[in-house]
Amino acid sequence: MKTLEIEAKAENLDQVTAFIGDALSVHGFEPATVSKTKIAGEEIFINICNYAYTPDSGFVQIRSAQAGNSIQIEFQDHGRPFNPLSADCSEKSTEKNTKSLELTEGGYGILMICNLVSEISYRFEDGKNILTIII
Repeated sequence: MKTLEIEAKAENLDQVTAFIGDALSVHGFEPATVSKTKIAGEEIFINICNYAYTPDSGFVQIRSAQAGNSIQIEFQDHGRPFNPLSADCSEKSTEKNTKSLELTEGGYGILMICNLVSEISYRFEDGKNILTIII
């Protein structure tokens, strides 16, 4: 398992995407998969930067681990408890959900992430938000 702990500031985004890219490239994932996963990671990280600690700041721990033919990437923060999966990802259809216009602001990002990853889960444990994606 590899870990990156970084301050939740947008200017650290390049380090986050490099960490994710390295984690997938080392295991031979196709460039298109690496690119999609970086986009998902970018959305998750920026959401943490914008909402987890406001108005204060804090840190994000990002962990990657191989799980069979998949990679698991976990984002942990000590910000306010928030389950971003309140948007319906079950059908993985941004088209369906955007047509319904029932999403609140911010809901479109999580739907995009759902379309880019194989699995996504959230839990609040030991005072931490833990969002996990599997590629």
